[in-house]
Amino acid sequence: MANGTPDSELLDLINATLPWFDKLSFGAPQKYTNYPILNKVLNNGLTLGGGKYAQVQVVIKPSGQAQFTQMYATKTYNQVDTIKIATAPWARLTTHWLWDRRETLENRDAQQIVDIMKTRRIASQSDMANKFEEAAWQTIVTEADEFGSFRGIPYWISKGTSGGYNGVSTRDRAGTAITTVGAINGNTAGNEYWANYTQTYTNKIDDLIAGTVATSFIDDVNSMLAGMSTVYIMTNFRAPRTVEDLAAHNPLGNYTIYMDSQTNIVYDMCVRRHNIGQAFGYDLGKFNGQTAFNGTPIERVPQLDTYVDATITGLHPMYFVNHNEFKAIVLRGDEFYEHSPIILPESGGNVAAVNVDLSCQFLCKDRRTQGHLCAA
Repeated sequence: MANGTPDSELLDLINATLPWFDKLSFGAPQKYTNYPILNKVLNNGLTLGGGKYAQVQVVIKPSGQAQFTQMYATKTYNQVDTIKIATAPWARLTTHWLWDRRETLENRDAQQIVDIMKTRRIASQSDMANKFEEAAWQTIVTEADEFGSFRGIPYWISKGTSGGYNGVSTRDRAGTAITTVGAINGNTAGNEYWANYTQTYTNKIDDLIAGTVATSFIDDVNSMLAGMSTVYIMTNFRAPRTVEDLAAHNPLGNYTIYMDSQTNIVYDMCVRRHNIGQAFGYDLGKFNGQTAFNGTPIERVPQLDTYVDATITGLHPMYFVNHNEFKAIVLRGDEFYEHSPIILPESGGNVAAVNVDLSCQFLCKDRRTQGHLCAA
C-alpha cells in the first residue's frame, strides 16, 4: 500500500476487520440513560419470522363449550374458531458506517485501524438502539403506511376516558382513530377481549412539580395512587418476589410500569414521604433498590416527555406492560444484517460504506393483560 490504497485492498481491509467485532455492541455514549424496551427484547430473545408480514397467533376468546352435564346426557359438539392472527408489515431499520481510504494511510498501526473502525461501528449500532427505543414509545405514522411503521407500546395499549376494558381502538401519530389493531377489530362480535384496561386520575402532577399543593400532598396524589391500584388489580399484574425473578426469561420479571419523568418524580416523592412516616399504604416502596409499586419495578421513559399527547397517550400516562405477552419478531436473514463494504461512487472512490439492516416488528398477543392510566 506504499503508493496508496486501491479499492480492492480497502474493501479487503474492512472485510478482514469485521469478524473481530461483536454483534449488537452498544458501548458508545448513549443518548438515553436507560433502554428498558430494548433490554427486555434482548433478554427475552428475538423471534425469527418470515413472509410479507410479522405475525403472532392470538387466542381471541374462550371456546364457550364447557358445561355441566349428567350421566348418559346427550352432548352437542361444536368447533369454535378461537384463534386470530395479529399481523403487521415489517418495519425496516437501517444504519451505516464509513471508512475513507486515506485514513488507512494516516493510521499505519493495525490495532489503531481496528479501534477506529470498532468505534464507528459501535456508534452506528448505538444510533440504531436509539431509533428502536424511540419507536417503541410511538404509535404508527398512519394506518395506510405501506412501509410499515414500528408498532410501539402506545399502538397496542391505548388510552380511555374511564375505567374498564375501553382500550379497543388505537390512534396514529396525527390522532386519527384506528379501529383495527394488529389487523384485528376489537369492535367486531367475538373479539371483545381484544382490548386493554384503561383508567384515569385527577391531574395534580403539574401543580406538584411547580410546588403548588391544593390541600395536602396526600390528598393531591390520592387519585393517582387509587388509579394505579385499580389498573394493577384489574389486569392481575404481578411483581417479582426475589431478585432472581428479575433474571432473563423469568415471567415474574416481565411486569413493568412505565411513566414520564414528571409523573415519576411525583411518585418518587410519595415513596420518600412514605418512608419518613406519612402513611400512603404498603404498596409504595422499592424493590432491589428500584422504585416500585406493589413490588413491580417502575421505569422512567424520557421518550414520553417528548411524545406525550392528550389524544394519543393522555397526559402524564402510565403504561402497565406485561412483556410476557409481547413478541419482538425479526425477519429471518435480516436480523442486524451487516453487508459487505461497498465503495461510494459519489466520494470519488475514496470512501467505503458498511450498511446494517434490520426488519422487525413488535406484536402483542394479549391486550387484555395490559393497562393504561392517564390524567384526566
